[in-house]
Amino acid sequence: MSRPRDLSQLFPKTSYVVPPRMNLYIKQNMRVNNIFKRYVADEDLLMYPIDEPILKVTRSLNIFTTEGTRSQRRKKFVQMIQERIKEELGLIATVGVAEIIPFGQTRLRQ
Repeated sequence: MSRPRDLSQLFPKTSYVVPPRMNLYIKQNMRVNNIFKRYVADEDLLMYPIDEPILKVTRSLNIFTTEGTRSQRRKKFVQMIQERIKEELGLIATVGVAEIIPFGQTRLRQ
């Protein structure tokens, strides 16, 4: 929350002010990126904002998925990565898929 004083008035029972933990955030981000590197080459992992990397999967898609339409294979590929992140880090990754960068992006939430 950028202005906790404003939101705590609107949601007094559900608002929590927590201290920033940027070092932990960066460490977790690096762990997530290491998982991404198992699925795409370094040059296909594009770092935009720290929590919105873009994975170009054109070259690696056929390595990990072979059955179904291209759309079905992309969905399966994304699910594989999401499951790995959940299993190893306990994080839930939401993914956007697009033909043109940067319309498909990855965001994390815990």
